[in-house]
Amino acid sequence: MTYEKLYDMLEHDHEEVKQMFQDALENEDTSKFQEIKKELEIHMKAEESYYYPKAKKADKELVEHGIEEHEEAKGLIKELDKLHGNSKEFMPKLKELKESVEHHVEEEEGKLFPKTQKTLDDKEEKQIATKIEEEKSKMM
Repeated sequence: MTYEKLYDMLEHDHEEVKQMFQDALENEDTSKFQEIKKELEIHMKAEESYYYPKAKKADKELVEHGIEEHEEAKGLIKELDKLHGNSKEFMPKLKELKESVEHHVEEEEGKLFPKTQKTLDDKEEKQIATKIEEEKSKMM
């Protein structure tokens, strides 16, 4: 039996960010970017610090690919930080970040989560979930 809370928590983060992107893009609301940025930064740091190191024993290549995708997202965030919200390049760049993040989420939830659910035991999953919760509460 897997400790579902870890995966529920990560998937909840994914859904929250997906909704933020949708709201920002549908309403062309550039002010949502700072909120999206903060959520992504907290989530990526937590995954990289606590989930990915343990997930490597399930599939090292998928984890390394996930880290590369995080780096891509961080690069896009830096580009967006340099653009002004009223720049005509801002919304297309935000859309590019959204698509990059959604691709990453699809791979993570569809490939990595099922593999780690088979290789990590309840105790490891609880430890990861607890550390991620602690990290998120510090950063909020």
